[in-house]
Amino acid sequence: YGENMKLGITGTESVLQIVREILVDFNWEEDALGRSKSSYRTAHESLGKSLEGKSTEMIMDAVTTGDDRFLSIDVDTVNAVTLEDAKNAVMSQLRPKDLEISVSGDFVVNEVLEQILQYLGTVPADANAEFEVKDATMEFDSVPKLAPGKHLDLELEDSDPRAVAYVAGAAPNQWGFLADGTSVAQRVSEADKRASDYDKQRRGHPFFGNA
Repeated sequence: YGENMKLGITGTESVLQIVREILVDFNWEEDALGRSKSSYRTAHESLGKSLEGKSTEMIMDAVTTGDDRFLSIDVDTVNAVTLEDAKNAVMSQLRPKDLEISVSGDFVVNEVLEQILQYLGTVPADANAEFEVKDATMEFDSVPKLAPGKHLDLELEDSDPRAVAYVAGAAPNQWGFLADGTSVAQRVSEADKRASDYDKQRRGHPFFGNA
């Protein structure tokens, strides 16, 4: 509708309407799931044709001891997903208490805050509670670390051997934790003694290490 209120709602407002629909009244369709599955199958099949992609997959498989959370989804797993499986997995993560809304751009703050309150602030706090996974456990430090002086040797079979890559040094997992239990945020903060309050707040965000 454009940004002219005389013509209709603004682009920001339309986005918030869509977000609300996803949270409280999303329409799940089999053909949409089929298109998504096709995309995942294509991505996995193309992985085997990419030297960089296949190498990355082998490294992740070795350092995580085959943890599926860090590997690409194979075709059999994709084919086995039902519409109900997809719905439960997605909606279990769309709980109002767990959502964080970030808005950026050129806008009038008070107007956007009113729209957020209107469209998202009116979503019941217990929305999608029926999809919550009870007693779910997640080990964030389950990736084993190599003993000092040890290393991994991986060979990617190729009809035309082309390259050898050397990777060294400690690296954090997806959540920013290192093998000794410390986090990237802690390491950065310890090294930066002149950090401002804003820097400390930014580094305290759960996704700082991931970013």
